[in-house]
Amino acid sequence: MKNVHVIGAIVASTVAIGSLQADVQYVDPIQAGEGFQSAFVHLEFYEGDAHLFEVFFDGETSGFDLLVTLDEEPGIEFDLQYESFPFGEMVTGLGYDGLFESGDGSGGDDFWRYWTRDDVDESWGQPMVGPSDRLVDDGTWDGWVFGRDDAPTPLIPVPGVAAMLGVGLMVGGRRRRCH
Repeated sequence: MKNVHVIGAIVASTVAIGSLQADVQYVDPIQAGEGFQSAFVHLEFYEGDAHLFEVFFDGETSGFDLLVTLDEEPGIEFDLQYESFPFGEMVTGLGYDGLFESGDGSGGDDFWRYWTRDDVDESWGQPMVGPSDRLVDDGTWDGWVFGRDDAPTPLIPVPGVAAMLGVGLMVGGRRRRCH
């Protein structure tokens, strides 16, 4: 009978998580780079296919540097296309795992919108600077969304799910049957 309560707690925790944040996707970030600090890069294509990368670095690093690290990382099928200007780089194309979208805005909404936030608990905002001028810190997030004005879909690294399920197991394990 104890197993039934534990299973019930897991199911209840999973349903509660899903109903509270139906638009949140829990993902295992793809890791790249080397260093003691890391920042997240969220990549979201027009149709909504989204990917989360955790990029490790040391020292001063820009949002554009994160993309270059992903593009140069062996074993990751990441594609970066950009144009250089005196004021910095304009990202014109991004791709991952066989998907690629590009544009410079000349066709309307056919461009990558840049979003940032300081940590996972903050809302996304559009910065006043481009990725070449934005310096990232440990735990910051850069988001890229193609062809839509919408902020990136919430993506939460998998360890958060494990912690939530652990709480469900602890609660389930404490239930006692009354006689």
